[in-house]
Amino acid sequence: MNDKRLCYYISDSYDVYTNLALEEYFVRNYDFIDTCLLLVYRNFPSIVLGKNQNFFKEAHLNSFLTSDYHLARRISGGGTVVHDPGNINFAFFEKHDLKNVNSYAWSTMRMTQVLNKLGIGATMNERNAIILDNGKKVSGSAQFSSSLAIMSHFTLLYASDLDKIDDLIQPNKFQITTKASPSVRSSIDNLQNHTTISIDDFIMQSIEILGYDQILKLEKTELKMVEHLRNEKYSSPQFYFDTACSGQLQNHKVTIELEKGHIKRLEGIASENYLNRRLFLTEFDRADAIWQALLHD
Repeated sequence: MNDKRLCYYISDSYDVYTNLALEEYFVRNYDFIDTCLLLVYRNFPSIVLGKNQNFFKEAHLNSFLTSDYHLARRISGGGTVVHDPGNINFAFFEKHDLKNVNSYAWSTMRMTQVLNKLGIGATMNERNAIILDNGKKVSGSAQFSSSLAIMSHFTLLYASDLDKIDDLIQPNKFQITTKASPSVRSSIDNLQNHTTISIDDFIMQSIEILGYDQILKLEKTELKMVEHLRNEKYSSPQFYFDTACSGQLQNHKVTIELEKGHIKRLEGIASENYLNRRLFLTEFDRADAIWQALLHD
C-alpha cells in the first residue's frame, strides 16, 4: 500500500443517508488501482442497522419514536450502531483483493495504533472491535466488498451521548421472533474521557498519523450521483426498515406476522384494515390500534 496515493475525504454533510450513499458510491465506482482512500464523516442523531438486522430486535420502539433520531441501514453486516455528532466514522477503501476480505489489519488495527500513539491505550479484539484498557468498547467494525473494492469501516465513540445510546437499544417488552442477525451488546465508553484532544483535532491528527496526505475532490457529477443514491435508496423506508423486517411480534394484546415490513397475519385486532399494509413508517399514527398495542404493553 506504500506505493499508492493515500487520499482522504472529510464529508461536510451530517446527513446519515448522504454519508452512507458516499460509502456505497466509492466502493462500487472507484477501482483504487493506484489509490487508497479514507472517508471520514459524522452524522446527526441516527440509528444505523446492519444489512441483515431487524429494527424491532435492535432498537426500543418507544424510545426511538419519541426521539429525533433517524433510522438508517448500511450495506455492510455487523451490529447496529447509534450515531450522533460525537461519533466519528472512518471508512477505508482499497482495491479488491481476496486476501483482505475479513481482514481489518489495515483499518481497525491501524486505528488502535493511532490511539496508542495519542496516549490512549487500546487493542482490537477477536470481533474486530476496539477495546480500551479499561475493557470498554469504543468502536465496532464491518466490511463490504464489490468487484472493484473493499470497504472496511468503523464507528469511534468520541463524545457521544452514552445514556441515549443505552436508552435506544434497550430490548422491547414484546416478544420478537426473527431470523435476522442480532447485535452483540458491550459496555461502552467515550474517548474524550481519556484525552484532552478536541474531536476536530483528533480527526486531523489521526489522518496525519495514518499517512493520508492528499485531499480527494469530487466532481459535481459525482456529487449528483451520490445525491441520487441517497434519495432513491438510503432515505427510503423500504430500504432502511423493510429490508430485514420479517418475523413475529407478540405480546398479551396482539400478534403480528411480518414479511419484509408488511403485515401478513394479525391476531388481537380486526385485521381487515391492516393485512398486506406496511407497518412502518408512512402509516405511523400513535392513535392507531396496532401501535397502541405495541407501545403500551
